Amino acid sequence: MAACSSNPSGHKPSTGKTNELLVVVNNETLHKGHVGSVISEFFGQILTGLPQPEKTFDVAFIYEPGFGQMFKTHHNIFIVDINASFDKPVIETHSDLWAKPQRIIKMTVHDEAHFSKSSKRKKESFMMYFNANERRRAAQAFGSIEDLKIKKVYYKEV
Repeated sequence: MAACSSNPSGHKPSTGKTNELLVVVNNETLHKGHVGSVISEFFGQILTGLPQPEKTFDVAFIYEPGFGQMFKTHHNIFIVDINASFDKPVIETHSDLWAKPQRIIKMTVHDEAHFSKSSKRKKESFMMYFNANERRRAAQAFGSIEDLKIKKVYYKEV
């Protein structure tokens, strides 16, 4: 007998805090070096107009060998793969691959120089995708909450 599920896609609910980005890199050298700095500075930039400083995303790094099932359900995942066998950068994006709602962006590049060049051109698009996923996540989390007072006023006026 199959278990009942409120998620018809069969995906697990995504995990992670609001505005959190899990970054998967090959190793500690990339995390602590230029690649990690570029990612942290861009996605961790301070939002303007708020009463206190708040980052756009809280960035958490993990190394590729440790990226197992437990982390694959995170709602925002940015994978940077430095792979010398790739001549040209390859950028992939997936929605709801391992969990729902989820956005995964994978960037495979030849070396750090190619990462810098490609990320400079694409970083705004990456931010747009991750922000859209945060909005989708919030809508799913709070969309089913009804304000009964407003509902009563609405139906009285209709």
